[in-house]
Amino acid sequence: MMKKIVFVAAGLSLATLAQAQQNMLGCMDASLRVQAEQVKRDLKPQGFVSIRDMMITMKSKEAVGVPVVLTQGKLHQLVFIGSKEASNMHFELYDKAKFRIDERKFDNPSESNLLIYSIVPETTDTFMVALTQNLKTKSACGSFTILRQDEKPQAAPTTKPGKAKPAASKPKKN
Repeated sequence: MMKKIVFVAAGLSLATLAQAQQNMLGCMDASLRVQAEQVKRDLKPQGFVSIRDMMITMKSKEAVGVPVVLTQGKLHQLVFIGSKEASNMHFELYDKAKFRIDERKFDNPSESNLLIYSIVPETTDTFMVALTQNLKTKSACGSFTILRQDEKPQAAPTTKPGKAKPAASKPKKN
């Protein structure tokens, strides 16, 4: 009987957690989505691939925690796009010991609602990103994308000195 109660309680807890996760990830803002896709296109020629991309329902002044697995020695871009309606935005990065590594604040997202944070971790580990927006409304969407540089940037084709083809010339008149 006790096992049955524990099993039912665990099932209800998981269902509640899944519902909370669904509510958090359930928003859609077309303008933020377009911005996020543009950032991914802009960084692709530099060898970046998207490893996580999400739209997040964010309540005003409440931090949303996102666990992030970062690979040792690889350059990562953490991209937070907030609502232009927010009065400010806040980004914090923590290590697994809950030590704050860095934080960034934006006081006027109407001018720039995009934050790109670059990091090359010394070890492969799970980090925590905390995102916050102060909004006039109760909630709004935010976008969070993690990109990792898996390939070296594509180099522009170059010509070797002395190997250029001569320009066409007109035949000489005799």
